[in-house]
Amino acid sequence: GIKSICLNSVTMYRRLLDSVKVNQEYIKVNDIKFVICLDNDEVGKRYTKMIKVELNSLGVKNNVLYLTEYKDINEFLMSDKKLFEYNIEKMKKIVDRK
Repeated sequence: GIKSICLNSVTMYRRLLDSVKVNQEYIKVNDIKFVICLDNDEVGKRYTKMIKVELNSLGVKNNVLYLTEYKDINEFLMSDKKLFEYNIEKMKKIVDRK
């Protein structure tokens, strides 16, 4: 499986980034990579950019999974489980190559 973190709200992004900063050396040594997948709305898109910029500035590897047809990751899963699983596996392969 793939380990994941759910923020439940974009307001929790600062807590995530603070944890990344505290564990930055561990993340780098263990080659931990992040995939950002927030809601497909203006707020989600804005925070995706903010998180990506901060992770990049910390030297933490990251990718973004954009949801173009769904409002959030749960709606994607519930609407088309096979396509969801395919996209997750595809993203995993992209991330593993980096």
